[in-house]
Amino acid sequence: MPAKSDPRLLLSWHAQPRFLPPPRLAVRQTTYCPKASDASDSAILPQSIDGWTPQGEYHLAEFCHRSGFRGSPDALIVDIDCTRSNRPLGLSQFTCPKLAIISDTHHDRAGLSGIIGYLKSQQIERAAILYNRNHAHWFRAAGIASLGWFPGLLAANQQCTEPPQQWRLISFVGRVGRLFPRRVRMLQEIEAAGLPLLSVSAERPIVPTILGASAVAFNCSLNGDMNLRVFETLHAGGFLLTDSLSTWSGLSAVGEPGVDYQTYDDLSECLEKARRYLANPEQARLIAASGRKRIAGDFSPTVMQQNLMAWTLGGALAERYAIIDDARTRVSIKHADRLFERLAAYECVQELHRRDEQIRILLLPGCPLVVASDLADLPRAQIAILDQSAVELERLGLPEVRRRITQLSRSEAEARQWDVVIHGAADRTRPASRYSIDLDAAATEAGRFFAEIEALDRHKAQTNGLLPFVQNAGGNRRVLRINLDHGARYLCYNEDASAKHVFEEIFKEDCYKPVAVQQPIRTIVDVGANVGFAATYFRCCFPQSRIFCFEPDPRAFGTLRLTAEMLGNCTAVPYGLGNEDTKTRFYQGADSTALSSVYRNKFSTADAIDIDIRHAGHAMEALGIDSIDLLKVDTEGNELPILRSLDRYLAGVALLFLEFHSEAARRAIERLVESSHVLWRGEVMSAHRGSLFYIRRDLTPSDPLRPPIGAQ
Repeated sequence: MPAKSDPRLLLSWHAQPRFLPPPRLAVRQTTYCPKASDASDSAILPQSIDGWTPQGEYHLAEFCHRSGFRGSPDALIVDIDCTRSNRPLGLSQFTCPKLAIISDTHHDRAGLSGIIGYLKSQQIERAAILYNRNHAHWFRAAGIASLGWFPGLLAANQQCTEPPQQWRLISFVGRVGRLFPRRVRMLQEIEAAGLPLLSVSAERPIVPTILGASAVAFNCSLNGDMNLRVFETLHAGGFLLTDSLSTWSGLSAVGEPGVDYQTYDDLSECLEKARRYLANPEQARLIAASGRKRIAGDFSPTVMQQNLMAWTLGGALAERYAIIDDARTRVSIKHADRLFERLAAYECVQELHRRDEQIRILLLPGCPLVVASDLADLPRAQIAILDQSAVELERLGLPEVRRRITQLSRSEAEARQWDVVIHGAADRTRPASRYSIDLDAAATEAGRFFAEIEALDRHKAQTNGLLPFVQNAGGNRRVLRINLDHGARYLCYNEDASAKHVFEEIFKEDCYKPVAVQQPIRTIVDVGANVGFAATYFRCCFPQSRIFCFEPDPRAFGTLRLTAEMLGNCTAVPYGLGNEDTKTRFYQGADSTALSSVYRNKFSTADAIDIDIRHAGHAMEALGIDSIDLLKVDTEGNELPILRSLDRYLAGVALLFLEFHSEAARRAIERLVESSHVLWRGEVMSAHRGSLFYIRRDLTPSDPLRPPIGAQ
């Protein structure tokens, strides 16, 4: 048997290695990772991964057997987070020591409670928390006996070689998009204030260079968590400006604000400190040097990884990484009988805290004040109780919690606006609020809460929440920036009068605004894609969909190809579609590629070029497209032949966006789709010009406020 000095480790990892590569904890390590939903992302096995597991739940021992893993590991480490991307089952079949690495617990529906339920079901009694030390009390109340805290375990730890001249700018390296609304707002406000900002999603090897060389390295947590950027900035010798976190986050263990890094509470303080340290680079460098020195040693990823592995194998947990029960944890354990009701309420409020700059919460007397203790670690939450609950608050004996809470009379509470009121069944009268949570029925209330805010998300995504930021790049060149979940993405294009009109139609007037239907939008086909404005809009609405863009104009296709690469999971196809495979004459728009057509018109050039046209149905088959969920056709007069050639696909299309360029074509389109689709919205600019939006009949939303009237 191999000695424990050379242990055999089985690591079940949750994240895609291109975003967060797994640590190398042992020489003899086998690492499995869930296969990405986009198969192209996982077509090639990275060196750090030995095999792709299914997403979500799967039986780990059976997977190991199929993958050729023989014998027993000396240790099993399972990395899990609230996304549920990795949920290996059957862990009792492994007799070796087992440990769970707990990543994100600070967002998502049932994110925290789901992880606790998983640990209990798999009888894992040892867990290492990465980002949310403030959530340790939940795990202790659930009976997880042995907890460690390993912040920055996965941080990139390269030292920055400082360039001859430091960059006089504010940098942000990381993800933006819908999951990070506060971060997006802060970055937009920094840019609007005229401060020099570099916001990128960079490969990990160059992250330390950017963070260390910038005058100010900006950070904004997703939701009050101590993220990797804190450690990566300090290790790189960068000046860290980060948001204030709660007393229980552990940030104070890393250093002291104003000495080792700087913090801000709100936007105005962030802008003030950013300007101050841009103007005083020497002061920033002194703080950065102190932060780098403070974080060396115990908070080095290498040291933490060695300690984690030793602890997994049964060694003692070093004092630096131990989580000792404090008064708040003892109160949480005392009220463990209502653990899951409390968790359900907390997860609702935590989700609002992720979205909003500030949230106002009122706890009524029927709600036990342990809930106030639970909520006190949300740094931007304003928590209030009624005067009659003050005695109970004192009995909790938690001075840090008391400092976070305001006492109000009932009349004062009723005169204020509340985001959330948490109450018990005995609280018959309640002040008005956006959301009301009955703690006695919190699980049911949480289900309704998340259904409502997810519907709100869909509405925002399909309206003005998508407006990107456009910058002038000189002359008629423009740079369009959008914030996707995997980071900011940029598109360069030439702006002429038509391009400006198309941009405003799509992003400001929402001409392609979809309707929420009970069918996943997995495959989108954009025929007449031009430079990709519509595809960009659809990517914002449907982040996980695959998109196929067809554009025969060579002047537009170069930009479209770059757009497709920028969007990801998007294929640009350089030919047009029709009802046969042929070559045809193509009249390019005189002033804009948006006006090019196979039909000569007053907006086209006199000369034509030859382009390839493919039978639309055959082209779908050649690309492996079995079905189309969203179809958009805008081909300046060639829409009808394309639709007729897609006859086998058309009845299954959920959302159908079309243009018509003659009255006869409009009538023919209606006859073609009337049995399968309902005209939901449209714009008629003249008898021979307009746009139409159809929804498949079986998916049409009901509208009880506007039932049919008149003769049927």
